[in-house]
Amino acid sequence: MVQTAVPEARCFGRERWGLGAAQRHWPGRHPYLITKRPDDIFWIDEIREFYATLGTRTQSRFVICVRDPRAVLTSRHELNKSDYWVSVDRWRATYDHYRYASRFSDVCVIDFRDLIIDIALVQRRMTQLVGWTVSANFEDFYTRVPEDFDTTALNGVRSLDARVLERWGRSEHKERMRYLLREMPELPARVIEMGYEADDSWTDAYR
Repeated sequence: MVQTAVPEARCFGRERWGLGAAQRHWPGRHPYLITKRPDDIFWIDEIREFYATLGTRTQSRFVICVRDPRAVLTSRHELNKSDYWVSVDRWRATYDHYRYASRFSDVCVIDFRDLIIDIALVQRRMTQLVGWTVSANFEDFYTRVPEDFDTTALNGVRSLDARVLERWGRSEHKERMRYLLREMPELPARVIEMGYEADDSWTDAYR
């Protein structure tokens, strides 16, 4: 979305390690350097510290996109459709770092629901965080995908569809959900804490 809406940004056609990209490509001809790599949530402190060494005119900003843990833990990846992509241990580690990182003023937390339901709000929040000029609407991203953009990590690029928010509840994931509730007794509490349910009554379907 950023790559298609902010032409002044230096982006990459595939996932890049944020710290490595900064070390190799900054400063450059572009006022903004954008990377996207989920595991960079474990490197936020190091990325921030690197940019701090470049002077007060260079600043880092972080956008963390959160999603219903049930959706994350029932997702499959284009590279391995036969198995679930995110393990319980990986989700827990990522969640712990999200809780830590979200405390800082240079971090903007975006809920995937807002990305689907109110993308204009997300565009305003990210513009306020960074201060860039947007030349196109985020919602038009799927019509403007650059030719060199690797869509594998996104399982393809398509228009936004609110039906994906409830995909975790499909019958095909029932055994996976039962497994998750056994392995993650804290899951119902996390779902409530993150605002996706008001109580744990949804677990009745998996007893």
